Amino acid sequence: MDLPFYSLYYAAREAQILWKKRRQHAQGKINLNVDGSGCEWDEDECNEKIKEYAKTERWLWEQLPERARFEGSGIDYVVDSIRVRYEEYEE
Repeated sequence: MDLPFYSLYYAAREAQILWKKRRQHAQGKINLNVDGSGCEWDEDECNEKIKEYAKTERWLWEQLPERARFEGSGIDYVVDSIRVRYEEYEE
């Protein structure tokens, strides 16, 4: 399987954002349900998921060779039998 590095990296980042919103819902600060129904998650579950995805994000970043992290050079590398392509991020 060939995946772009940033697809994985930002999936972990966006999962943290999602669980932070769910935590706010559990705290009653916002309402994510259109019909105003109850919350499916508790605050502790949300905190655990946020930590889990933050750990995944850090792990992915640490898999990059140091040269690629700082120079932004494109490179292919293998992580647990998944070949990941890292290319410099373009805005």
